[in-house]
Amino acid sequence: MFQAIQVTYYGPTDTKDIRWRVKAQCGTKWFTRNQRVNPSDDAMHVAEVFAEEMDWLKGFRLVGGGLPNGDYCFVLVKE
Repeated sequence: MFQAIQVTYYGPTDTKDIRWRVKAQCGTKWFTRNQRVNPSDDAMHVAEVFAEEMDWLKGFRLVGGGLPNGDYCFVLVKE
């Protein structure tokens, strides 16, 4: 079964920088937001890093987009 990847933006706090929470059914990982690129490109990048760490990208690629609540969602499609 494939898992969707949800990427959520978190603004800065007194102790943490701007960051992304990348979440799938298998777990969650946090990434620092790269402010040198636009948010959608950065969300795609962190989702790809997450998928690569899970070893999901062999023969697949990620596609996705924004959700009404501001999150991003990515899924795997066969190449």
